[in-house]
Amino acid sequence: MDWIKEVETALVNCDAMVLVMTPSSCASENVTDEWHYYLEEKKPIFLILLDPCQRPFRLRKLQYANFVQKTFDDAFHDLLKGLQTPVTK
Repeated sequence: MDWIKEVETALVNCDAMVLVMTPSSCASENVTDEWHYYLEEKKPIFLILLDPCQRPFRLRKLQYANFVQKTFDDAFHDLLKGLQTPVTK
């Protein structure tokens, strides 16, 4: 299986992305390519801040579920609320 082709197929076929932000994911070139594609295609990205890290500049305007500073239940509620928001294309 061609991993890059499979990721590309998934990105094209999915309507939204849940991006878990950690120091590793924010430093990953592959992850950066994936969320850049979603921004260019104007597809919604739902952010989860799982570990303390600096959010990439282009993602700073997006709201996120903060699992670092909030309780798990509160952050999970924020995520569910965001996922239930109607998305317009």
